[in-house]
This record gives sequence, C-alpha cells and structure tokens, in this order.
Amino acid sequence: SLYEASEVTFGDVKRERLASDLTWVPVESTTGYWEIAIEDITINGVPQQICERCRAVVDTGASQLTVPTSTMELLEPFLGSSMDCGNFHSLPTLGFLIKGKTFNLAPRDYAQILGHDRCELSLSALDFSTSKGPIMLLGIPFLQKFYTVFDP
Repeated sequence: SLYEASEVTFGDVKRERLASDLTWVPVESTTGYWEIAIEDITINGVPQQICERCRAVVDTGASQLTVPTSTMELLEPFLGSSMDCGNFHSLPTLGFLIKGKTFNLAPRDYAQILGHDRCELSLSALDFSTSKGPIMLLGIPFLQKFYTVFDP
C-alpha cells in the first residue's frame, strides 16, 4: 500500500509478515519469466470461466496488472469505466484463481482515485505472449497485496 513500506529479503521467508500460509506454485516455463498457471479470474468470488490454460508472469518490473485484449473485453462489463470516479465504489473484487486458491484484489488494490474526480485502473489490456501464447502480467498491484517468494 501507499502507507506501508515494501521490502526485499534474500535467503529467508519472514513468517511474521505472512497473513496466511504460502501457496507454492510451480514455474511453468523455461523462458526466464516467473510464469505460473492461472485457473480462472473471479469477480466478487465467482469464477467467470474466461481462462482456459491461462498463464501469468509475476513481474516485479510491471507497474500494472495486464491481461490480453480478449480477456479485457470479457472483464469490461464488470469493471466499466472508472475514469470519472463515478463507479469507483461499485467496482468488484477481482480475483485470480491459482492452484485452487483465489487471490482477491479489492478495488483499492487495482484502482486509484487521483483527485479532482479522476480515477485510474491499474489494469489494462496488453497482448504480450511467449511461444506458448498470450499471458497476463501480475505486477505491482498483485505484489503489494500478496507476500511473494521467488524460489528457483
């Protein structure tokens, strides 16, 4: 969050920082990315059945969450446009189903009120792919919410 400092720890897991048990997820490729399988995307806890063999890169260098354009088109009816802040308080909880567990992001985690009645989603369409097809990027909004361990 904006009010809590982030940190990087090498060679250890700080269990006192965990809000729950770790969910260990295997890396799905040898492309050099921390690529994982995503089973589905949920809206307010309900799986939307819009992911079939979805993959995501957990990316410390990405400032946003990104999904392929085709996935964003399926999410737009739920997200609408928050650019004028008109629907900010009615935005849904956005979840990523990973290894049977849903990792939920509240609207405050993926959208920001910038002031002067202006909002911005930290979620956008980006058609990024590897040889296995399109992938999502789970960037800073995801990493700030969930304790993440990179263990090769």
